Amino acid sequence: MGDTTSGVVRRAELRRLLDALDATAEQIVELVGDPGSGKTRLIAELAGEARRRGFLTFGGRLSQRHQSLHQYHRTTDGSRRVLLTLDDFHWADTESVELIDRMTHWPLESPALIVLAYRPRQASMRLRSALAYGVETGTVLRTELGPLSAEQTAELLGLPADSPRLDRLYRTGEGNPLYLRVLAETEDEIPHQFAALMAGEIAELDEDELATATVAALLGERFDLAAVAEVGGLPESVAGDALTRLVRRDVLRPVNGTATFAFRHAVLRRLFCQHHDPLRRIETHRKALALLAGRGAPPVELAPHIENSLVHVTSEDLDVLVRAADDSEPSAAERWLRVALSTGLDRPRLRLELAKVLIRGGQLAAAREELAEVLRLVPEPGGQRLPAVVGSALAEAFLGRYADANTLVRVELAALAARDSPMVVDLLVVKAMIGLMDGALPTDARIAEALRVARGLGDPARLSAVLAVRGLCAASGGHAAVARAALAESAALINPLSDALVIEHPEFLLLLAWAETLLGLFSHAEGHFGRGLSLARERPAPFVHVMSLIGLSSDYRHIGRYGDAVRLARQAKEAATLLGAPPVVNLAISVESLSSALLSREAGAGGTLALAEQASGGQQGDKRHWFGVTAAMSLAQAAEMDGDPRRCIMLITDTGGGADLPNLPVIQRPKCYELLTASAVMAGDTAGAVDWARRADAAATVLGLPYQLAWATQARAHVLRDARDMDAATDTYLAAANGFASIGAIGSQATALVFAARCAEAAGRVADAESLLVLSKDLAHKCGATRLHGGPDDVPGPLRKWTVPPVDAALSVLTTREREIAGNAGSGMTTRSIASRLSLSPRTVDAHLTNIYRKLNVRSRVDLARLIAEGG
Repeated sequence: MGDTTSGVVRRAELRRLLDALDATAEQIVELVGDPGSGKTRLIAELAGEARRRGFLTFGGRLSQRHQSLHQYHRTTDGSRRVLLTLDDFHWADTESVELIDRMTHWPLESPALIVLAYRPRQASMRLRSALAYGVETGTVLRTELGPLSAEQTAELLGLPADSPRLDRLYRTGEGNPLYLRVLAETEDEIPHQFAALMAGEIAELDEDELATATVAALLGERFDLAAVAEVGGLPESVAGDALTRLVRRDVLRPVNGTATFAFRHAVLRRLFCQHHDPLRRIETHRKALALLAGRGAPPVELAPHIENSLVHVTSEDLDVLVRAADDSEPSAAERWLRVALSTGLDRPRLRLELAKVLIRGGQLAAAREELAEVLRLVPEPGGQRLPAVVGSALAEAFLGRYADANTLVRVELAALAARDSPMVVDLLVVKAMIGLMDGALPTDARIAEALRVARGLGDPARLSAVLAVRGLCAASGGHAAVARAALAESAALINPLSDALVIEHPEFLLLLAWAETLLGLFSHAEGHFGRGLSLARERPAPFVHVMSLIGLSSDYRHIGRYGDAVRLARQAKEAATLLGAPPVVNLAISVESLSSALLSREAGAGGTLALAEQASGGQQGDKRHWFGVTAAMSLAQAAEMDGDPRRCIMLITDTGGGADLPNLPVIQRPKCYELLTASAVMAGDTAGAVDWARRADAAATVLGLPYQLAWATQARAHVLRDARDMDAATDTYLAAANGFASIGAIGSQATALVFAARCAEAAGRVADAESLLVLSKDLAHKCGATRLHGGPDDVPGPLRKWTVPPVDAALSVLTTREREIAGNAGSGMTTRSIASRLSLSPRTVDAHLTNIYRKLNVRSRVDLARLIAEGG
């Protein structure tokens, strides 16, 4: 026999039925399942195989009008085995059920198999009891058809297992084969071939049942007796009796714990809607809309009735559709707004709302088109035009089209000349948000004009926003005192305001927090980022949400909360991906890479380098401000950690525009110079390290900020360590650690303590080294860091793991990493083996070996091994 299960997804159930054919004694099989679960298909497959085996097969389908088992009685001489299949046996009359009951108690001695297929909810208690007894005694084999699995659904519909459409259909179809096929075919009118399969349920209904079910279908997913009676114009007693009978038929089902009902499945409800007369359908929807509105139903329940009766649309209907969109996820929201737009009414407002929904759904390009149409429809400044300009500008910026974004803002500001309008402030804020991405922050003149307008308006939230922009620009330009004063006034204005007064403009908090981060006010920034995020979630503001996640991740990195920093950066990456904003995705990856290597030793420098390269390769625009600097700095830091100091130096100086770093914000320069100093020391460029440290000190002194001064102090310590002045290096690293501690930057503090401990031990100050390592261990634990930038691979760990072994004077010219590579190479390891062991690239190992040969004046690994051996 061939594979009779081919083309059947319920293979296990069919196999059980086929096995029952092999039995020699009479047996009853009950096949239990909801409508559409596949009972009829299994019966047909079983009957076909029975005929191929020589069975005498007969049977049929019972119905409300044909309920007797006796009509299927046949006589046989006993020479052939018999298969009797009876579908829809829940309709069986009392005499037929009694016959089955007798057969479960006293089986006939004849080679027959009887298959009874029925719907459990419609079967009588007597039938279920009789069959349950047979299952207990072994005369009945029960086969229950539950929902299909996801794998079976994929096979049934011919869809890939990882298809998003499959997941949606599986959840909606509830694993029912018939419903799944209908849903896969169409989401609108049920095709004729499927409607015909279900038409029997409608044909069996009486007039009251049909009227009741049709009205119920149009009312919605859930409905009650009073609604059905009022909308259908039926007496409650008539509607109540009809509902009771529909429940018995399993057309409707009570909703647990409520006085409401629902259809067995949404597909069945669609069938009854489709059966309704089109003209009466519109009238019924209007009645349902009036009833539900009077009951205070939410907009999402009213919207379908408006959608299906647009010939009578009103302005109130449009308001309902807009509110329904506000309360819905993006795809449903888009549907309601497009329904509203189809009326041709209030187009600017509706297109603006649609653009907001498209942005939420990650369709930035489509949103730009809708916003452009609003700008065309509303040529005059103000009103509905302002949010269209703001949305268009931010959409362009998030797509990396910074010139277009700035042009939109500039043109609108020019049109508002000499107007003391809140719009001047709002556009300045948008300009600052764009400036975070492209480096072109608002001019002093623009800020001064907006400040004059804001003070005249007497609006504390907007005045706070302008002061935040002023602080941001001042901090970026290195005017620390001006920035500090502006941000203090901004915070004093916005902090006391209730969320209700700020929720329309969470971007005000975003800019304040961002400026505070630049200035090193990390605890203040954390509070403002957090509040802005909360408001952006409550009143969806996708652009602000993503930028706040990135900003808070950066803030957490500065204070050593590396785990939280990575988590938020990944959330930002997901949100930016959903928005369809590649430049912002790359920025989020950059921010993630800055913390991930410190958080996870398993990621290693190589993994961080790959992450940073991915981000830097996709970064757009110039790199003069925070977004661009972050991408460049993440790659430079990763290169330094990967043991490639020359690449690190090249990346920073290239991004910065030369040794003076003129293209970088002044406030960012001390940290950049510190990294350049460390890289020069690693590369063996003593003179370069001294110069970079000098520049770091000069830049930090001008700023006078603790965070930047700490970086400059650490740069000086690198130079002292390179000069082997370990006592002075220890004290200078400690000074840097204290500077970091003063502003809560415990991650940087822990790294400085690692360096201090190394130098203290090299200077013979073992007790100091031990105490410094204990403190570093505690700080690293708080950070969740298993790898600290500039520190040993195991941070923290026992003192013996931190000890720098004595080296011959000839090897003292090497950096720690170079001594590590030299030792491995001298022991005979290949370049590839060293690279694997130290999580470096082979190219990086070879670069180190070149430096080692030059510093030690050797020509080969043999010479290197000999030198190491001679040094003991």
